[in-house]
This record gives sequence, structure tokens and C-alpha cells, in this order.
Amino acid sequence: MNKDEVLKLAQNKKPDSRGDEREKMIFDKSFYWAFLGMGAMAIMFAMVRNFHEQDPYDIMALIMFSGASAFAYRFIKTKKVANLFCGILMLGMSIISTVQFFASFKG
Repeated sequence: MNKDEVLKLAQNKKPDSRGDEREKMIFDKSFYWAFLGMGAMAIMFAMVRNFHEQDPYDIMALIMFSGASAFAYRFIKTKKVANLFCGILMLGMSIISTVQFFASFKG
């Protein structure tokens, strides 16, 4: 392949809908900050619920499941056992919190 053919291929390539590499990195980091913000708010809401003698199991289940999803994605992409372990741990905690949440309605 000569340089003219390479140039034509590059010009004919459709642009990525997520933008260039910088925009993709910003997009990915935004989820990191969103997760941190969600965690901070969840802690605050759980503390308020605890103060009013209510169980925060629904909040815990949401946070643990979103964390398990993140670790599952990381494991699929990296095959690191630590990500698998953390994902399974968080999924288990999510299931326990969900069961406790529904059990709290029985009185």
C-alpha cells in the first residue's frame, strides 16, 4: 500500500460518534466522577434514613449493583481476578441488600 492509498482510506473512514481520543477519555472519566458523586449522596441519604430509624437497604442494593456492574466490565476487558472477586463480592452484597429490602415490608 502506498501513501496515497492509506490517505484515501483515512479520508473515507467514518468519524467515531464519541469523538476523538481526548473526548473518549473525558467521557470515560465522567462516569468515574458520577460514581463518586452517587456514592457520596448515597452515604448521606443512608445516614439520614438511619437517623430516622429507617433501613437503607434499597440505597445499598443500588450502589452495590452498580459497583458489581463496573467490576464485571473491568473483568471482561482485563481478565484480572481481583476485578472478578470484587464484582462477585459486590453482587453478593447487592443480593443480600435486596432481600433485606423486600423482607422489611413484612413487618
